[in-house]
Amino acid sequence: MSDVCVVTGGGSGMGLSAALQMPKDKIIIVSGRTISKLEKAVEQLKEAGHEAYACTCITEDSSK
Repeated sequence: MSDVCVVTGGGSGMGLSAALQMPKDKIIIVSGRTISKLEKAVEQLKEAGHEAYACTCITEDSSK
């Protein structure tokens, strides 16, 4: 069984940088609000040799 790493805010910036630094034997799931950014991030991760997937997710407090 492979380990899974979920990176919130993984579509760009520090989140994507962190995902790119993960070991290649980990499955990477990048999450964020913008699917187009996440899809580009998954492309970059796959080009770097990772098994990667995207998941849209909004982590803000919906009660406000």
